[in-house]
Amino acid sequence: MPVAAPKPLEDHARADLRFVRETMARSAEFSAVPGWGGVAMGAIGLGGSWLAHLQTTPRGWLAVWAL
Repeated sequence: MPVAAPKPLEDHARADLRFVRETMARSAEFSAVPGWGGVAMGAIGLGGSWLAHLQTTPRGWLAVWAL
C-alpha cells in the first residue's frame, strides 16, 4: 500500500499560527469585566486580604472572605 508523502513542516506551522491568531482575535472581542471593573476587583481583593490578615481565628478569616 503506498504511503502518502508527509506535509511539509512549514504547512503545519502556518496552520497552527493561523489557528492561534484566529483564537486570540475571537477572545479579544469578549471581556466579561471592563478594565476599571478589574481594577475595582483588585482593590476589593486587597482590602479583603488586609481584613482577613487581621482575623485571629480561622472562622473570622472565613467570614471575611465569605462576605
